[in-house]
Amino acid sequence: MRTTRFALAVMALLLCAAVAVQAASLVTGTLSAKGEGSPRLYMTVGTIQITGNGTLMVSGNAKVTFTTPEKYPMKPKPGKLAGRDMLAYNGFNGTAVVTGEHFSAGMYGKNITVQAKGAGYAILFGTGTYVVANDADPNPIANGEWTLASWMPGGKQGGDLNDIKIMFGQPDPADDPAPPKTTTH
Repeated sequence: MRTTRFALAVMALLLCAAVAVQAASLVTGTLSAKGEGSPRLYMTVGTIQITGNGTLMVSGNAKVTFTTPEKYPMKPKPGKLAGRDMLAYNGFNGTAVVTGEHFSAGMYGKNITVQAKGAGYAILFGTGTYVVANDADPNPIANGEWTLASWMPGGKQGGDLNDIKIMFGQPDPADDPAPPKTTTH
């Protein structure tokens, strides 16, 4: 009896240690973006603060808190973002904080500001600027502009990258919205 209790206690301690090591090894980062169009974020874990005017899209497994309560709670409608089922908040004009694990959020609209902290991917479509940093080093590891392709109305010459995919932190590859294509020979 005493041996069984001791073995269970040791197993519980080892399990707690394994969980603590896994949590400590997750590399997180930040993404700051500002512009117009459609920023889309696919998070392994973290928080997104998004401000703008348009349609806010959030996956059903995320928690959404609106910091502009005078117009909300707004009833979401089913929608799609990059082929994924989402909840759409049409006519959104304000700020929302979205949190969770393995969730997606994005916006179609204008005057959009995104602050994301955690681990995830972002696809930026439209026009604007972005800065990416990892928490271990606050210096930016990437920054630049996201622009419309030159063939699109309002597109800039040389702006042939109409989608920019950015990784910040160390996200789970299962959350990748556009994994690399592989071929077998």
